Amino acid sequence: MSEYVRIDGDPNEVHGTAARLEAMGARMDSAAQSAISKINSLAGSAPWGNDDYGTAFLETYNQKTAGANGSAGALSDVVQQDLAATGPAMTKLGGDVSSAIASYTLNDSTSSADIGKLAR
Repeated sequence: MSEYVRIDGDPNEVHGTAARLEAMGARMDSAAQSAISKINSLAGSAPWGNDDYGTAFLETYNQKTAGANGSAGALSDVVQQDLAATGPAMTKLGGDVSSAIASYTLNDSTSSADIGKLAR
C-alpha cells in the first residue's frame, strides 16, 4: 500500500535534527550510566534507614513492576533498565530519521527525474 508523505521544510534541517537527536542520545546514555552508578553506590549503604519510613520506602523500592520494554522485576531494577535504554533508543531514533529522510530525498529526486522524462 502506498501512502503520501509530505515534508514541509528543508530535508537538510531534518538531517540536522536527526543528528542532534543522535548526539543527545549519546549524552543521555553517558548521564544515565553515571546516574545508575550513583544509585547503586548509594543503595549499597541503605540510606533509607530502618525506621518505619525507611521500611516503607524499601518495600516500594523492591516492589514488582513492569518496565517500558516489557521487562518485570523490582521497581529499582526496572527504573535502572529503562533509564539505561533511553539513550540508545534516542540514538537509534535519530539514525532511523536520518535514514528515512535520505530515502525520501532519493526517491523524490528519482521520481522527479522519471516524471520529467515522460513530459518530453
